Amino acid sequence: MASYIATNHRRDARKGTLKAFKRQNILDAARATFDEQGFAGANMRAIASRAGYAPGTLYLHYAGKEEIYADLLADSLSRLHRAVRDCAATADTHGVLRAPFDHYTAHPADLSLGAALLHGTDDLPAEIERQMNGRLIAALSLIADAVRAMTGASEPDANLEAINLAAHQTGILLLHRAGRLNMLGFAPDALVERYIGRLIGDQAA
Repeated sequence: MASYIATNHRRDARKGTLKAFKRQNILDAARATFDEQGFAGANMRAIASRAGYAPGTLYLHYAGKEEIYADLLADSLSRLHRAVRDCAATADTHGVLRAPFDHYTAHPADLSLGAALLHGTDDLPAEIERQMNGRLIAALSLIADAVRAMTGASEPDANLEAINLAAHQTGILLLHRAGRLNMLGFAPDALVERYIGRLIGDQAA
């Protein structure tokens, strides 16, 4: 009996490992597909083709591209939150202020996912939208705390500046990715540092 149970456990473990491998393969393929085609342009067939599976295989794991996108975005925003939290934990307030820029520079595939969130995704279920917004707010709250610590700004002003920082840094990276900054002769890191410097100076004045 014990041998039978142990065999079943090993079989279940192998099935679980295979399922997790397939799911990760799907997510990797979807990330690249969303990056190239955007949320609106991507579809399950394109994701399946990139992953090397039949479209039906994807539906064993996900009901549609919305669920795949939600998983990817949740993971992306969780990484962003961890990056901001790690800087905050070491009292690196300057690192917190530029965390969106540093995170998306290190994880360029996440940039498209984050940009889609900022621009809105009407096809996502309301519950998923609320979950994504919650993760984004958690990261922005830590940035707002850093703004207050460095400038003494009021809570409303710090919240506003946290949004401005994230939007500015994301926009800089999108322009850089499109090759526009190089054409204009600007370096993305220098622009981010200039903005932070002016923020600290203006708020502290």
